Amino acid sequence: MDTDELDNGFISIISFSSLYSLDIERKFLDDVVQYGLATEKITPDVKRLLHHHIIYGVCEAIKKCSTGRRCILYFCNADLLHTQTYDLFGSAIAKIFNKILKDISNKLPVRVYMTKTPFQYYVFLKTDNKNKGIEIVESLLLHASKDQSDYTFNKIKKYVSRNGLTFLNQKYFNSITNRMLLTK
Repeated sequence: MDTDELDNGFISIISFSSLYSLDIERKFLDDVVQYGLATEKITPDVKRLLHHHIIYGVCEAIKKCSTGRRCILYFCNADLLHTQTYDLFGSAIAKIFNKILKDISNKLPVRVYMTKTPFQYYVFLKTDNKNKGIEIVESLLLHASKDQSDYTFNKIKKYVSRNGLTFLNQKYFNSITNRMLLTK
């Protein structure tokens, strides 16, 4: 999984595209095939499976993040153009990814940085000290400084009960809460 560290802000930046392609996509596509949903049409069941796998994968990545660092997901639609999911469902999947990641940033104590600059290009700009790279780093630092100390899991609990996502239970939330408390 592609990551980057910003030492001046104790921030870990996780590339969502590498997280998705290495950890999430295979499980998602296996389930799509297993349940007979491998058509070009994106059904509500496909959306639910994608929600399930992305939320679980993001939560696991956050739990594995270095203790004492804030984690930010770095998301760029262009990074997902070369995935099997994009090949199967086409460009309509991009809107769904945007919606899911916005939902995640609203329902979970996870910061999602959405941009048009691909992750590898950001790393290049940052190491080359280009103005655009410095601008992105400053934007990431600002994004990471948003206070989430008063966060509760009420929104995600309602979402879980509405969609029947059984892996998200109180024990799972507590482990994420403990991880997030260590970074405040």
